[in-house]
Amino acid sequence: MYTIYKITNTITKRVYIGLTMTHKACTIINTRAYGSQVWRFAEHIAGLRRRDHFNPFMQADFDEHGVQSFKFKIIEVLPEYVEYLDARDIEREYMRGTKAELYNIKSYRHYTQPCEMPVSHQEILRHIKTGRTGKAIAAELGVSQASVSLIKVRSGLSKSLKRKALQDRIASFRHAMQFPVLKDDGSMHLAKTIEKYQLPRHGFLQWRKTIQTKGDKQ
Repeated sequence: MYTIYKITNTITKRVYIGLTMTHKACTIINTRAYGSQVWRFAEHIAGLRRRDHFNPFMQADFDEHGVQSFKFKIIEVLPEYVEYLDARDIEREYMRGTKAELYNIKSYRHYTQPCEMPVSHQEILRHIKTGRTGKAIAAELGVSQASVSLIKVRSGLSKSLKRKALQDRIASFRHAMQFPVLKDDGSMHLAKTIEKYQLPRHGFLQWRKTIQTKGDKQ
């Protein structure tokens, strides 16, 4: 399992978004210099103390403000089925959605405690079932849009929602063909019918052509 975390410098307000194994984000270890720390955070601190941390900008803030200015927080614990490349996509989604200045932009490159998940995946799933867009759900719950999309696909809801949307669209086509907007001469007013029922022009034309073809055969 993977976990998305962030390290915030409370003085400069810069943020580092990272990805790690869940056990590293949920395990507290004892360090000689700074006492009990989260395992992954302790690894960052160790690199900063040795002055060989991979991010020179985080290193500079550490040298100036010290370790007390950095705070570690779990953003999201990903489900077990999320693979590494998908987890990286979700990590990048959080980077794009962070308004604060990122350390990442500058440099791309024991006691077990329960992980605190900001939003449960069951809660995200419940919102997905309402049929709302992934963007709206992500904005309301404060999670990444990529994470919502991944849960939708893996849960099988993506296909069922698309099927329902298609059925609704077909129902709209049928309704429009049954009660079209007519011109003065009684023929169908194509543009006004499409506008009234909010139909895609190409799909509506294909549907009308199919209906006409069946009528001619009869």
